[in-house]
Amino acid sequence: MNWAEKEPSDRAYFPIPLLIELRICARDKNENKCDNFLEFFHQGNLFCHLNQLSLESQLKKGQAIALFDGLDEVFDPKLREEIVTDIKRFSIDYPEVKMILTSRWLGYKAEEFINADFEHFMLQDLDQDQINDFIQRRNWPFSETLRR
Repeated sequence: MNWAEKEPSDRAYFPIPLLIELRICARDKNENKCDNFLEFFHQGNLFCHLNQLSLESQLKKGQAIALFDGLDEVFDPKLREEIVTDIKRFSIDYPEVKMILTSRWLGYKAEEFINADFEHFMLQDLDQDQINDFIQRRNWPFSETLRR
């Protein structure tokens, strides 16, 4: 949200957020539409494509935040292992890029990522008081609607 709210001319000075929905990426990989994450952004099943060479330049400079979402949504164990390998390779190829990987605990093997120096966090549901507190602290324009 912070990146999108910037003036278009200012966005070049901030890391580009890259959302990689792993179920879609895995499906494209399985159908031989892409072989890696750069190809996925260049020609994958996405709303908007990014030039592979420009993206790689940004990644090498660490000017991106990679959000790998839904590892648990890759149901084929063999394909999930390929995706895990791709994520670890990505972290080695672009060490300056901040990365976040989400997964439900089911199907997630922490030791694979612990050995690759990933940090692990368990998120839990908020109760109603915590939700209200979060909304008030953020001061979102729609917070009044949510509180009603």
